[in-house]
Amino acid sequence: MKDAHTEAGHPWTPLLERAATNAGRSVLRHIGPPLGAMALPLASIALLPWISTPSSGYLPINIIPMIIIASMFMLREVEVSALRLRHVCLDTVRRTIRLYLASSKTDVTARGCYREWGCLCGSHGHQACPYCAGLRHKESLQHLFGRALHDDFPFFPTSSGAVPSKSHVVAAMREAADAQQLPKPDHNRDYTGHSFRVTGAQFLAAIGIDIFLIQLLARWASDVVLR
Repeated sequence: MKDAHTEAGHPWTPLLERAATNAGRSVLRHIGPPLGAMALPLASIALLPWISTPSSGYLPINIIPMIIIASMFMLREVEVSALRLRHVCLDTVRRTIRLYLASSKTDVTARGCYREWGCLCGSHGHQACPYCAGLRHKESLQHLFGRALHDDFPFFPTSSGAVPSKSHVVAAMREAADAQQLPKPDHNRDYTGHSFRVTGAQFLAAIGIDIFLIQLLARWASDVVLR
């Protein structure tokens, strides 16, 4: 507003500067620290029955495989929402799942890098195998939507085949947390768009994956992974 005011040729007076300062303080008062992202217990979540039909038609279907894949690839909720069939490659010979992802969190729809997981069945993380979750999920999509599937079809659609919003992806995560009877969010922490990333980082660290590899997989350029 200050830029618009001065660009229109009006003077920026000390009185206006004082008013702007008071307005800023009024808006920011009692906001508190940033809301921390709560993590899900991925190993136990992976053992839940599939929530193939969520409570709302706005939520993505097949919530459990969505959580497994989003957590193991440490996606943000907007990346989950933006993921399309053409961005996911399932190799049944090598038993791998590869995602074509954004290289930067500031440009979530511009794809720039590949990340790949092999089948984890029989290893430490067998409960949360992204390959098996992706394979079963894609088979479910074929059964539900058949010929309606195309390259631009959402990989995690709603029951009507629509693209879920960011908020509904987070709401699906909360539905899984309720099914697991997990603690409710408080005023400092909640399930947010970064909960998949926190969940994946904690799970991978717990099974002995090196911090550097977690940072590389999650596309973290800073040391924020250490949090």
